[in-house]
Amino acid sequence: MKESCDDDFRSCLRRICKRNSNVLKEANDACKSFADGMYAGVMALGCKPYRDSQKQACDCGDSGKIDL
Repeated sequence: MKESCDDDFRSCLRRICKRNSNVLKEANDACKSFADGMYAGVMALGCKPYRDSQKQACDCGDSGKIDL
């Protein structure tokens, strides 16, 4: 699930770059590099924040257990 969220995040950032592709090539290249860097950051460092937010958001029935 986290991987899907991360992929959606990257796609969203890349769409923003694509919408602004009429700017200077260097600026567009920088936008893509930024998007890829943000994606790498959430892939590398985002597991704990993702799990913590899922724990807070999950209602796992009568058992009260959260199964990630």
